[in-house]
Amino acid sequence: MLFRKYHIVVFRDGQGQCRKLRLHAWMFCTLALLVVSLAVGNVYLYRYYKNFSGLERRAAIAEKTVNDQKTQLLSLT
Repeated sequence: MLFRKYHIVVFRDGQGQCRKLRLHAWMFCTLALLVVSLAVGNVYLYRYYKNFSGLERRAAIAEKTVNDQKTQLLSLT
């Protein structure tokens, strides 16, 4: 199956021309694997980005709390 050749014919409407593409099955499988791996990589990076932005937001809130506590301590002294 991987050594078969497939032909794709593309017709241009109005011009009467056609193009014939010859594609080996292993090329198609490689292309499909590449597309799937890129999609999985995008999902992973999107989840990482969402997690990082949440951590960044929580860190900013914690930093603000620490600064507020410092000012309260300074005002008490």
